[in-house]
Amino acid sequence: MTRFRYQVVAADGETLQGELEAANLEEAVDRLQRSGHVPLRIANCVPDTAGGGVSERRGTCLSQREVLLFTIQLSNLLRAGLALDVALETMWQSAPKGIVQRQLRNILERIKEGLPLSEAMATQGPHFSPLYLGILRAGEATGAPQQALQELAKYLERRRRLQSRVLQKLWYPCLLLIVGVLSLALLLLFVVPQFTTLFIDLDREPPLVTRLMVSSAEFLRATWWLWPLAAVGFLWGVQIIRHVPALRKSLDRLLLHLPWLGELLLELEVSRFTRTLGTLLHADVALPAAVTLASQVLGNRFLREAVVGIGVPLEQGRGLSQPLSNSACFPTVALRLIHAGEEAGHLKDALLQTAELYEEEADRSMQRILALLGPTVILCLGGLCALVMLSMWLALLSLNTLVL
Repeated sequence: MTRFRYQVVAADGETLQGELEAANLEEAVDRLQRSGHVPLRIANCVPDTAGGGVSERRGTCLSQREVLLFTIQLSNLLRAGLALDVALETMWQSAPKGIVQRQLRNILERIKEGLPLSEAMATQGPHFSPLYLGILRAGEATGAPQQALQELAKYLERRRRLQSRVLQKLWYPCLLLIVGVLSLALLLLFVVPQFTTLFIDLDREPPLVTRLMVSSAEFLRATWWLWPLAAVGFLWGVQIIRHVPALRKSLDRLLLHLPWLGELLLELEVSRFTRTLGTLLHADVALPAAVTLASQVLGNRFLREAVVGIGVPLEQGRGLSQPLSNSACFPTVALRLIHAGEEAGHLKDALLQTAELYEEEADRSMQRILALLGPTVILCLGGLCALVMLSMWLALLSLNTLVL
């Protein structure tokens, strides 16, 4: 008998984890499915010879781009009429050597053993998310895996475009900040101290502004070793907050209440959740299980726990809009759109329309913030640099007065 570690979604939408013993992988999958569970991940557990424990065999994860390319290629080959094993073998033969080729070979071997595509992917570790596998399983259950792959390709491409758009809009303010801080440090550490030497040689006291700049420069030079420690301490603190659920939840809740930034974060999270939930419902995933899967895409822990908490009302058939409204986390406009979609019997389409609306709102909010952030960074750093230059100009003027 072999031990397997599994993660499943129960019939009530709850995510469960555990271990079981089975003769092989096929028996483990069959037992979980007969129990009414939807398997998300099943991995073989092997003895850890170094520590005597149990460890899960994992490799390096596929990148988001590699998963997207894999999905697009497989969808196109299936649409062209190729059988699944033939399509995977074609992809394996043309893939570059490395992790992509190894994963294709492993998936192809599991397919030839009789596993469906979703279960074959689930055995490969954390390369494919529970959301990905959930949509694919729903497509297999309805006899339309190709359509599920097409929906997944669209979803992954939209997510990639959104992330790319955010990074493109942030690089300019970040570049301004880095250049400004380096310029200010260069002036304080190397230029301002030269004037100190001149006034010491002349046995004169520099102007007040110059003295303040000189004191600042001396403080930076004397405490240079503190700055790397402060950076390490900051990163260490961030890691602690990320791994302590109570601290992470409190911080995420605080971020949502920040002016401007909180509004942007909420819009991004709402668009991501509604897009994912609409995609799952279009793939015929049951609403409780779909909400559980969609909650995993929420980066804000406070929102995620609020969404997971609506599972019981969903099981009681109360619909989606009322439990979301009771959670007091989602904006009123989104709730009204979802409620209207439920009343009209078009919840799937209403969720996707809500996602489109909030993606546009998030883009506009981001443009407003960046439109203010760039000039603000320029004004602050430019003002500090101007103050340093003023101190040097006053020092030169003072020296000219002494000469005259």
